[in-house]
Amino acid sequence: MKMLTIGQLAERVGLRTSALRYYEAEGLLIPDARSEAGYRLYAPDAEDTLRFIQQAQRLGFSLADIRTMLRGVQEDSL
Repeated sequence: MKMLTIGQLAERVGLRTSALRYYEAEGLLIPDARSEAGYRLYAPDAEDTLRFIQQAQRLGFSLADIRTMLRGVQEDSL
């Protein structure tokens, strides 16, 4: 599985890297690993998470609501 840097992931979903860092600070997006140099690394499915966040925001959900929904999805997948 090829990991994505924050820049690669941001480019794939059309967001700025600062938005991804903000989502991380809000507990919506968590890097899967860090490189030896400390760079954030994400699994390819992080793109799906970001698209979910974008769609939920367009539908009017708050970040708190989205965080709750993401936790529910993650718990269901366990």
